[in-house]
Amino acid sequence: MDFLKLRKEMFPVIYSGKKTCTSRQGIRNFTLYDKLIFVAAEDNSIHTEVIVTNVRYCKFDELTKEEAVKEGYESLEELKETLKKI
Repeated sequence: MDFLKLRKEMFPVIYSGKKTCTSRQGIRNFTLYDKLIFVAAEDNSIHTEVIVTNVRYCKFDELTKEEAVKEGYESLEELKETLKKI
């Protein structure tokens, strides 16, 4: 099972059901129905298990508003600004 680090502040958004996807830089070897563990990047204090239900590869400029909303953001611009900081 693979681990993915997420900022601690994202876990309440995941638990609420508002965040149902995550964007990553680069190409990962995830396939449908893989089990992953999201871990708090800051200190590994929080974790949750998820299942991959979709994989889409795209360039930064191809991200959509729909993906931003699934990430838990209000706008595509908000998602892109966050990703630039990371």
